[in-house]
Amino acid sequence: MTATCDIPTPLGNVLISSESDGKVELRLGDLPTILTNGMVVDKAMVCVLRVVPDRVSTRMLFTAALENSAVEGFPETGESLDCQTWEDANWSLSIGTEDQDMLITRLPELGIPREPYPIQYSPSHIRLSLQGIQMDRPTTFHFIVAVKRRPDDRECSTWFAADIQHAMANKAVNWTP
Repeated sequence: MTATCDIPTPLGNVLISSESDGKVELRLGDLPTILTNGMVVDKAMVCVLRVVPDRVSTRMLFTAALENSAVEGFPETGESLDCQTWEDANWSLSIGTEDQDMLITRLPELGIPREPYPIQYSPSHIRLSLQGIQMDRPTTFHFIVAVKRRPDDRECSTWFAADIQHAMANKAVNWTP
């Protein structure tokens, strides 16, 4: 199955798409724009993917793509975070998700392999790709989309806004594990 949704941003639409051999559902939710470290972003949203497997072994692709070929993204990783950022003269946009270590820690029952690395980057998107995982119950994943007008006096506000724990992402869209 597949599902898609759009998040409009000043840099262009962010198209979020999902594909799995199980049932997929996407939910959008707003996140706080004032961060605990005093940083502020103009917009912060979460898209949570829920995969309901139809058999034990499942494949899943979850992609967030900026639909603007004039701006190229660059990876910005951190502890527990894989993130892609796009910038122009006026705006900064970051899209983040859990990194491999966080996924393995949060979802040990899936048997996520160390190779290949599940997060893929291109100038236009960030993608979570899991193949042949042992999913036998509904499972959720997320992307955080954060936007800030430039200049940003803290220079990394969108990156910090994209670094949200999965429990908070689920809470923003009213899903419980």
